[in-house]
Amino acid sequence: MILNGKGKRTLMKGNRFLFHHEFMTPRIMLFLKLITLPSLALSMSCQTFSIDSLTSHLSLAKKVRLCTASTDSSSAPKPKPLLVFGHGNLGGGPLVQTYDAMFSDWVDDFVIAAYMSCWVDGSCLASGQGDFLEILKVIEYLTDPENSESALVDPTLPVSISGHSSGARAVLVAGSFKDNPETYLQSSEFQDLLTPNLYAAASMIGSIVSNHPDKMYDPKLSPDTANYDISKTPTMILTGSKDRIEETNSAWLDFGMMSVQNKIYLNVLGATHNEPINGHRCSKITSQFFRAFSLSDAEALEGLYEVPGEDAPFTIAKKGDRNSPEAFGYLACADDEAATVPAEYSEFCAPFKASSSSLSSSSSSDPKSPPIWGGALQWSSTVHMTNPADSKTNPTWTFDYFYDAVLGAELYKHYKGQGDEVCKKMKGSKNVECWVLNAADGNTYVTGVEEKTCCKYPMHLGMILPDWLQNSNATYAGSQEFDWDGDSVEADEWVCDGQYTNHYVDTAEGERPVRFYEHKGEDLKQWDFVEDSYIQGKPEEGLFEVPEGCKRLCL
Repeated sequence: MILNGKGKRTLMKGNRFLFHHEFMTPRIMLFLKLITLPSLALSMSCQTFSIDSLTSHLSLAKKVRLCTASTDSSSAPKPKPLLVFGHGNLGGGPLVQTYDAMFSDWVDDFVIAAYMSCWVDGSCLASGQGDFLEILKVIEYLTDPENSESALVDPTLPVSISGHSSGARAVLVAGSFKDNPETYLQSSEFQDLLTPNLYAAASMIGSIVSNHPDKMYDPKLSPDTANYDISKTPTMILTGSKDRIEETNSAWLDFGMMSVQNKIYLNVLGATHNEPINGHRCSKITSQFFRAFSLSDAEALEGLYEVPGEDAPFTIAKKGDRNSPEAFGYLACADDEAATVPAEYSEFCAPFKASSSSLSSSSSSDPKSPPIWGGALQWSSTVHMTNPADSKTNPTWTFDYFYDAVLGAELYKHYKGQGDEVCKKMKGSKNVECWVLNAADGNTYVTGVEEKTCCKYPMHLGMILPDWLQNSNATYAGSQEFDWDGDSVEADEWVCDGQYTNHYVDTAEGERPVRFYEHKGEDLKQWDFVEDSYIQGKPEEGLFEVPEGCKRLCL
């Protein structure tokens, strides 16, 4: 089970907690650690506030986390330049805190504003393509003197913007909009949403840092690819040689698409896609980039045009490593061509499209990318459960499973004869029909259907996250024939190592799940998904509603 970096139990005990959290991403585990540690609170102070114009189905997510350096002074802090941050998919809401280690390296020089909306890409405009609007709305709000929070921000200085993953895509979209307001997005679905205030907000952007961005050349991910270009605003793109979430060399191609003269590409040896939530080794050079280009800090600028040495907290990937197909892993381009380092790779400072050979040079040997849980963000299936590991007396039963990652909820309908460990916690529900709801409000509700009783589980369980395989660095174990629901099917197997070894099996096209299993010692725990029952799409309305009056704890 994937519990933490060392595969150990964390914070709480209990079989159900452990089972559900075998699917937890490092982001969740880091969040649980952060809320128990006071260290970051000593260096910065954070608050949340609401912006009604932000995009979210949940009002609690229409918020911004605002962080400043801690001070012992009783007087009001001196206003600082604004840095707006865009989180990755599933990194919104309270999980924005998983970036706090990175923020703590920035607060000495900037006020950090991280929008908490667009928790999941699918919950925002055009499946996350509209996340750039959140950045502009935050800038608009925090530079308006009518809003009390703006007192912390110096509106006379340029705004810096940074993002991770889909948030990294968002900052690049915002940068292109700032540099090309007359053409970019003018024929897109966002055209009517671009108010004069948002144009003004975009004009304040002074520099951009994009951490592990999506493919800006893919119209499924990036809006208006035909007119996309960052032509004026200094931009830095960061990636890692072990980022297997993004397509191989896609960050390099994103770098080549930009015509701006002042731009930097950094590929960190060994960095995964989750580097920004693991105590980002590049947070200080990021701050240096912002100081150089947003604040005109000459000393910071000079340091950027020297290849980071052995004293840097990271190692630069070499030419030929993943995501460095044609040049060394650090390329700092300047408007003065003579200043570019390393000089021998200056040809790649001009806009380019990476050759097909360079893009395929490492992808041909790369393993397949891990699928998302169930093959979709919204789906349902009947499951045959085999679980002597947790239920010796009732080791097999059937349940219907309903999943909605957009809403942030899942429902298990366990039928008579079940041996579910959570259902056992509710008095009178042993072996009878029992429903377990991991609701969008973060609580778990257990309902005895025949008894018409309900209780709230006393520990946080949480839903299975769609990208648990990706963020747990699952490895591809190959394709083979599996016995699936009485038939033989060609399927792929993925493996994650933790306290227990997790195995996830899906069809060779990644369209639907076949099996999940693990062994707890000698005992098996296995889900077999019934083929004919699998349905992609939003489950029935009302399935995930919290049972009325369900407040009693399951004790």
